Order: sequence, then structure tokens, then C-alpha cells
Amino acid sequence: MIKFITSMVLLVLGYLIYGRFIDKTFQPNENKETPAHTMEDGVDYEVERC
Repeated sequence: MIKFITSMVLLVLGYLIYGRFIDKTFQPNENKETPAHTMEDGVDYEVERC
């Protein structure tokens, strides 16, 4: 049981640390348009309209 709990704690810590690393490395940009907007052709790329 101790191994299971330790594994779960390490998994959560790894998730949090790796998430911060990826966020800093790739720096997501909220203003950048997605391929659904830039290459919309009505067949393969669809923009959800509300």
C-alpha cells in the first residue's frame, strides 16, 4: 500500500512539474489562430459556430 501511495504522489508531482516546464518552454499564445480558423475549407477544418 505504501508503494501505491508513493507512486501516486510521484505521479501527481511529475504532472505538476512537467506541466510547468511545458508551459514555460512552449509559451501558449491565446491570440494565435488555430488551423480551424486559418485553413477553413468547409470539409476538413470546421469552425464551431454558436
